Amino acid sequence: MTNPIIKAVSIVTPKRAAAWGDMQSFSETLAGAYDFSSIPNLFSYPVKNFGRFPLTAKAACAGCALLFRAAGIEYRQREKHQTALLCSGSPPASIANQTFFRDYLDSGRVMGRGNLFIYTLPTSGPAEVSIHFGLCGPFLYIESTSDPLGELLRAARRTAVTEQIDNSVCLWQDSQTTLALYLRTPSNGADQTTELHARMADSANWRSPTDAAGKLLNTSSKINEI
Repeated sequence: MTNPIIKAVSIVTPKRAAAWGDMQSFSETLAGAYDFSSIPNLFSYPVKNFGRFPLTAKAACAGCALLFRAAGIEYRQREKHQTALLCSGSPPASIANQTFFRDYLDSGRVMGRGNLFIYTLPTSGPAEVSIHFGLCGPFLYIESTSDPLGELLRAARRTAVTEQIDNSVCLWQDSQTTLALYLRTPSNGADQTTELHARMADSANWRSPTDAAGKLLNTSSKINEI
């Protein structure tokens, strides 16, 4: 079985959005924290309820939009794609849980806003990605303390083998950084190598998306300096 090939990578931090892939590369310094207004036509059509999303869910959608642009993948409203979504990272859910329970306490411990509650699961943000981009392949959440990104990449290969799904999106998030990868299994059955694979050579040593962003962007891994 031929291994899936990394065709595009995108990174979103509070201050920067970047992507590179087979079709094009992109880098933008954001005007404000997760302010994507300076990126023209980021989405092919409006993301439903985008204004209500927590910042991490907005970053996940923006990161995947840039990922598809870099890979040359077009998507349209109500169009479905046989693409797996494999996600990792519990910090966004931890932030959402803290926000919800603060709201619950402020409401006298009798109620909490449902819009805050729905993002207390680690799959909630990625689910918004799946809905907007029409991804109808397997949707898996994977958590690893030893090799988070490696586990996602291996899951993409297993998905290609067991589900015959040739396209996968790997989404890895922490409290400030979103890293997304688009993988495709070559149709001709021949192994291929790409510059993106070379960039990922040290991925087993990366313990967080912020660490990965620092290495991939050739900057300090401290997020405030990216």
